[in-house]
Amino acid sequence: MKTHFLLAALAALVFACPRDLHGGVEAQDARPAVPDGFSWRRLEDVRIDVLVPNGWLVTPFEEKGTVAYKITTDKTYQTGLTINIITDVSNKTEKLSAALGKTVNAPLYAVYQIEQYKKNSTTVLDEWHRKSFPFLICGCEVLKDIDGVESHIRSTAIGNVTTDTLYVWMFGSPASSWEDAWAFGEKMLNPILVDREF
Repeated sequence: MKTHFLLAALAALVFACPRDLHGGVEAQDARPAVPDGFSWRRLEDVRIDVLVPNGWLVTPFEEKGTVAYKITTDKTYQTGLTINIITDVSNKTEKLSAALGKTVNAPLYAVYQIEQYKKNSTTVLDEWHRKSFPFLICGCEVLKDIDGVESHIRSTAIGNVTTDTLYVWMFGSPASSWEDAWAFGEKMLNPILVDREF
């Protein structure tokens, strides 16, 4: 069994600790215990394991070279987790690389994604950056208008410098129901397991 890595950026280090501790990666050989009301779901094509609340929908899709999953309470997609994975980033960011005058690999694209996300939000509540080889982890917590609904979102981008793979995940809900939603989100993101060789 391949060693998986716990992206603690999605757990206590990103979501519960002070700003200077955001981000981190730890080796993880086995799945941690499952909280009540959740089960592990293997996203085999991208080698990710994620905790899913019982009864929530898992919807895969692919668009413009990005493999993605939505894990949501219902088909309105207002509350839940979105996971995006882009492989071979350097070959998919040629226009951006040309504009910046240098190759944009997965870690640089992680920073770019979060900066764009912050720019397109109404309020930035928090942000974080951390290196933990082979990952660069950065993220933000924002308020953002989505289809006329003020939404509260935590977004994390993780670039793997070795494999040139980018992971972006966002947990969000309408701002008015954030506390109830976050009771699920904190468990879903604590942890997400990825294969560092993917």
